[in-house]
Amino acid sequence: IILWAATHIGITFYYLKEVQDKTSQHYESLATLNGETVDIVGNALSMKLFSRVSYETERLKRYQAEEMKKSIKANWALQKVNFLRGAASLIFIFTTVCLLLKGWQEGWIAVSDFPLVAMTSFSLIGLIWNTSMALLDIFKDIGTLGGALSLLKVEHKVK
Repeated sequence: IILWAATHIGITFYYLKEVQDKTSQHYESLATLNGETVDIVGNALSMKLFSRVSYETERLKRYQAEEMKKSIKANWALQKVNFLRGAASLIFIFTTVCLLLKGWQEGWIAVSDFPLVAMTSFSLIGLIWNTSMALLDIFKDIGTLGGALSLLKVEHKVK
């Protein structure tokens, strides 16, 4: 149990920085996309006057494509963590069930101990899983805040 918990928490800690960085990059690009969208909508009159609709449309498509690429990278980072933690949990469940069956066959444990050990182990999986999910959510939120507030980090000068 301790080995599985250490593996599960180790996987989570190993990927925390990547999740935070990818989420921050995604929300920076989302903030840029929102700014460009407002700029293009604000330029609607000049687009009509000077026939710049195709230029502005292509510009918006570039920012949308960049935002989508970073969104996919951020979500992929989260999915890698979830897959690895799920695989570790699955191995733990199979190991627990096999050891319980072997223990029952060899007389280490009674039949009444089987559900107690199994439910305690599965409850432990849920507890550690939910704790690590909360930790990932915290770092995802930190990345979101860092990216969304990236405009405040930039030095603004009046020319």
